[in-house]
Amino acid sequence: MPMFSERFGWKPIDTAPVGQDVTLMVTDGGKPYLLNGPFKLTAVGWVSSGKGRPLAVTPLQWRLYVARPKKR
Repeated sequence: MPMFSERFGWKPIDTAPVGQDVTLMVTDGGKPYLLNGPFKLTAVGWVSSGKGRPLAVTPLQWRLYVARPKKR
């Protein structure tokens, strides 16, 4: 499966920091797609940072989450 370049900030999933908000590249068995997050790795696995819901897809890569300003 092709992975996204570190040139764009993507890093291997096995290097993800614990407890830090990240954006994830994931798969549900098909083509990889972006989950803009924030998500974080915890002792029990990947969860959404806001509500703590477990991730239902397979994470492939990560990069730091950058909150974007809301449009007015």
